[in-house]
Amino acid sequence: LGACSSRDTVAAGGAAPASGTASSSGFTVTDMRGKTISFDTPVQRIATTVIPSPSMIAAVDGGYDRIVGINESTLQANRQICVGMAANMIGAAKCIIAVALYTDVLIMFNPVIVSRKGAYTIKEGCLSLPGQREVTRYKTVTVRYQDSTFTEKTMVFTGMIAQIIQHECDHLKGILI
Repeated sequence: LGACSSRDTVAAGGAAPASGTASSSGFTVTDMRGKTISFDTPVQRIATTVIPSPSMIAAVDGGYDRIVGINESTLQANRQICVGMAANMIGAAKCIIAVALYTDVLIMFNPVIVSRKGAYTIKEGCLSLPGQREVTRYKTVTVRYQDSTFTEKTMVFTGMIAQIIQHECDHLKGILI
């Protein structure tokens, strides 16, 4: 999971499919514009900052549309291996995650997990790190976040989507599995 999360790892607890380029320090993928993104950069290991409004992104990191677009397009271009992505995985230390929801992508600004239920242990993979690691996740999470219009929402997620969100929220705190 994570930077670009493995669909197989989440669904079956198995190894990520062989796609992209693996190295001892991480993984690289190509976004829809053909730009190569490496998932082992220093910004991945620092906590992200909360975004009070879309205009607060504009002066830093190249703007709202750029960050959201790269996050979403990288996830879409790598759908076969990618189920989630945090903005710091593309070098922007902002609280933004993208989560694959079947054929759509959910973008969350400033997500906070406000409750967790049903702890379990699973092995997860992450394109930021080689191999898999055992982690504790929760079957159900309640998440407070802002949508693309910065309207606050609170939603309950279960199963694989809940696991992806937990992994991506860890990334926003600078935590790699």
